[in-house]
Amino acid sequence: IGAGKQAKPGTGKDVATAWLDQLRTTLEANPDVAVALTPYGDPDVEGLVERGLTWSSELPTPDMSQHVLDALAGRPLDSSLAWPSAGAISQRTLGLLEKQGVSTVVLDSRSVAPRVVFPGLARLDANGKDIAAALTSATLEKYVRESITLDGIGARAMPNLIAELAMRTVQEHEVSHTVVLTPPRYVDPDVAAAVDTIRDTSLSPFARPRALATAVGGELQQVVGRSRLAQARPVTTSGTSDAAAHAANEAPAIRALLDRRDPAARAFVAGLPIAIQRAESAAWADKLFAGAAAAFANDLSTTVDAITTGVRIVSPKHNSYTLASNTADLPITVDNELPYAVNVRVKITTNPARLPGFSTKPLQ
Repeated sequence: IGAGKQAKPGTGKDVATAWLDQLRTTLEANPDVAVALTPYGDPDVEGLVERGLTWSSELPTPDMSQHVLDALAGRPLDSSLAWPSAGAISQRTLGLLEKQGVSTVVLDSRSVAPRVVFPGLARLDANGKDIAAALTSATLEKYVRESITLDGIGARAMPNLIAELAMRTVQEHEVSHTVVLTPPRYVDPDVAAAVDTIRDTSLSPFARPRALATAVGGELQQVVGRSRLAQARPVTTSGTSDAAAHAANEAPAIRALLDRRDPAARAFVAGLPIAIQRAESAAWADKLFAGAAAAFANDLSTTVDAITTGVRIVSPKHNSYTLASNTADLPITVDNELPYAVNVRVKITTNPARLPGFSTKPLQ
């Protein structure tokens, strides 16, 4: 969104197009596969709540929504599932998620009390409404991560995963268990190993696959009473959070400054919330993206500062104004260094604040 910067085509278009085509083909061939979307940019919701920042669960533009609909083979844009990056959230965050239409959250089982031996589903209260919590197990997540890895150990890790699932069945064979399996958040799997993992955990004699939405509609009914959220663990934030906070704080002034009758100014104002939500992404906290995070944060802050400091009143030659009469013109020179048309309202004050014999009226 750099002010006055010329857009440059990105790279990887062919690879992205091929991936989206494959996704669409897969979904068309498997109508029972459910799809749920995290908010745009996958924001770190707990970190944002701690800092008093907001996010949107909806896609930023109609064009973007249409592109996603096409890629999902016509499936609805379902944002009723939340997967907080830290695996733990506060009650306040849960309430905000519920207000955005979230009805199911995926959480680390250690973030919910009372602790259970075999995590599965729990029922939480948010604003007087039931919210389903799909609880993950650190042990199972470790085995899933190892079983789909690209470094070739997937086949060796698979028996551990199957054994862990079987153990739950053996220890309490008289009741059914719901087990939540999720891939690593930023997954780049060995496709063959991932296929084997899905097949072997789905076709075992003691387990059958269920979509989360189906499980919530069924197994959740067996959950007696409500669980409560334990203390949310501290969230690691990156410099992008500071950039997002700075941009969000300056956004009202920028919207008032830029004249949206100018198409370029209108496009900049429309793009600012998108850039802010990108800065709020949980991915920036990953050490792998530290360099990219710093670059993005710097670019966002530099762009915002260029807008807020790009318009100023030029001081007169002798650094003072002379009023010849009550109705004399007062020439004001406004220097606009921005590539956009702006709205400017001049307000005259005196020092001291109440100067005898001097008064002004606001310009309309």
